[in-house]
Amino acid sequence: ILDTDGVLDRLNGDAKLYRELCGIFVQEVPAALGHLAAAVARGDAQAAAGLTHHVKGALGAVGAHAARDAAAGLEAAARSGDAERMVWLMQELSAQTAAVRPQIETLAAAGAPWMRHSDQAESARLAAAEPPQPGGRRHRVLIVEDEVINRRILEKEIRDMGHEAVAAESGEEAMRLVSGGVDLVLTDAMLPGMSGFDLVRAMRAEAGLSNIPVILVSGMPLAEGRAAALSCGADDFLQKPVERGLLGLRTAALLRVKGSFDRARFCQAGLEDAVWER
Repeated sequence: ILDTDGVLDRLNGDAKLYRELCGIFVQEVPAALGHLAAAVARGDAQAAAGLTHHVKGALGAVGAHAARDAAAGLEAAARSGDAERMVWLMQELSAQTAAVRPQIETLAAAGAPWMRHSDQAESARLAAAEPPQPGGRRHRVLIVEDEVINRRILEKEIRDMGHEAVAAESGEEAMRLVSGGVDLVLTDAMLPGMSGFDLVRAMRAEAGLSNIPVILVSGMPLAEGRAAALSCGADDFLQKPVERGLLGLRTAALLRVKGSFDRARFCQAGLEDAVWER
């Protein structure tokens, strides 16, 4: 059974986005499960761990919590190299996913009456929303996430805060985009190639990027994740699944700090110019 109410609450009632996430699930997850089953069968724990991490995020995003929990167990077994447990949990994951797949496919194809009602409610909410205040600044937030479903959710949440969302699928792409000017980076820890930790280290090593605030996101245990994030130079850590209210508070706080720093740097530059002219 899908936790549709929980997903819609997280998406702020955006049924259209929920349908889109279900569509992405239908397109990507069955193939990923096939590759995962093959990795488990040949005992490739490293490949199984990476594939399970991807599948786990997709299952959680559409509200398939029982299947997500099975995927979490399989990921843990793969990372510990427990081949026997991997085989058993792969069977459990396949069964749990097969149980919810028809419902996901239905939502992706045509939605449901309650979703159409939610669409109307979301349209009314957007129409009633207050316009940005005159002079208010729209910040640019870079989201670095290789899993398309999680990326779409984060983009939605950042835009709902009134900011511009820019997306990257890898650390390497993020480094190219961040050089173009962003106010905040929200990055997953586990990325292909350059990890989120490596991305933060690379930013801190460059003078022009070192003061951009970074929130690192991961499914790691809270204490372990926070310690790892701070040790690599990140400003904050959020545990997956990201809670919308907490993301809003942390984002607002870091953007205020960034704004204060930018104003102080501007004033310092002005003073230096004045001294030079004297």
